[in-house]
Amino acid sequence: MTYRPLRLRFLKSVALSFLAGFAVTVVFGEIGVRHFLQVPSDEALSAFRLVTGIGFLVALVLSLFLVGRTAGRITRPIEEMAEQTRQVVEGKPLPRLGVRTGDEIEVLAGAMDTMAQAVRRKIEELSEERTRLSAILAAMTDGVIAVDGAGTVLLVNRKAGEILGLDPLTAIGRPISELLRQESILRILDDAIKAGRENSAEVEHDGRAVLLQVAPTRMPGETEKGTASAVLVLQNVTEVRRLERIRSDFVANASHELRTPLTSILGYVEALRDGAIRDPAQAERFLEVISRHARALSNLVADLLTLSRIESGAGAPAIAVVDLAPVLREVVDLIAPIAREKDQEIVLEEASDVRVLTDPNRLIDILVNLVDNAVKYSPKGTRIEIRAVPGKPALPPARETLTVVEPPGDGPWVTVSISDRGIGIPPSDLPRVFERFYRVDKARSRDQGGTGLGLSIVKHMVEVLKGGLMISSTPNQGTTVAVVLPKNP
Repeated sequence: MTYRPLRLRFLKSVALSFLAGFAVTVVFGEIGVRHFLQVPSDEALSAFRLVTGIGFLVALVLSLFLVGRTAGRITRPIEEMAEQTRQVVEGKPLPRLGVRTGDEIEVLAGAMDTMAQAVRRKIEELSEERTRLSAILAAMTDGVIAVDGAGTVLLVNRKAGEILGLDPLTAIGRPISELLRQESILRILDDAIKAGRENSAEVEHDGRAVLLQVAPTRMPGETEKGTASAVLVLQNVTEVRRLERIRSDFVANASHELRTPLTSILGYVEALRDGAIRDPAQAERFLEVISRHARALSNLVADLLTLSRIESGAGAPAIAVVDLAPVLREVVDLIAPIAREKDQEIVLEEASDVRVLTDPNRLIDILVNLVDNAVKYSPKGTRIEIRAVPGKPALPPARETLTVVEPPGDGPWVTVSISDRGIGIPPSDLPRVFERFYRVDKARSRDQGGTGLGLSIVKHMVEVLKGGLMISSTPNQGTTVAVVLPKNP
């Protein structure tokens, strides 16, 4: 008898019915025995589901592991490159990417790294250039405004904001016609752009003289005529024009002050030559007039030399500790005879035991000049008051008050004030009374014998002595001038 191997054959029908049963055929030689084994269907279904579920879970876990590993190799370098891009935008330091995948992603990461470093260097260069440009524009003494072809403001520096009364931060991005509602400036800008060449003119803006220069330029994309951008440069020349006016007035006034006495002297000399010298009484009168005008010329030249010497800094002041009371009494003694001629009273209210740091000789010159003016321009029978008090001046209420020289530093200070009840000074003239040769009432001032340089000399002397000077006045009521001096600690 021949034995053959055992063979198990699953019935197709049984397999299709979820292994509800299976048949076993045992072959012994030529004889085969078939036996059908019945398996309960619920147990077979559960077993199949268990096996299938486990297989699915294993396959899912393996798939997720492989997908995650593959995705990590791809996404991690991409995230690093994205983070590097954000750091470039934020301007942060850039570490180099450490991507080592050995494929195209590593090549891309290397290119991104090189590009990021180049972009970073370019941003740093542009930032440094912009910082330098901003510092230069902020430090310029001229105002600068840049507008594009549509008239929109691109740039405004600090000085331009001061000259035109603009806020540089809020002005950018707005139409210049909205910011500057002044036809003269807009017309100069429009003419320069249309003509395609520089244009300049002097205009008045809010009481200031402004020299405006417009230079048209072309931005990328501006090819049409009449649509060019432009740069406006503004200079506040108010002070320059004021100084030019003062210089012109000085030349005219100096010439007039010199010509008047010289003309009188020459006229009386000619009269003496023509025979008046043979008349003793008339000759004496002419000689007196000639002498008076000669003294006026001498005083004028002396004041001019004094003013020139002070302005040039020649002869530094001899600063010392000075007892103020004796100085004030000396000034009163010098002016008292003149005041008595006009029946005026000089009242001195001095602070006891007050010492100042100053040049005593120059202080006497300052006070004599101011008290002499108060006597000259006050009516007969009035009173001149001189006070010396600690601290800065508390000037009486007046229609107009002006600080001519601001006291430097914080003190301590002593104030000497000279008050009169004279003709006063009109508000329009008050800012100019300390200019050379300026006279409020030219005819009356000249009759009083002044040179027109006294107050100008006072102003410069006060500056040299590191003091302060203030004036308040009401027309037809009086004037008060206060001299602030450094107190001896």
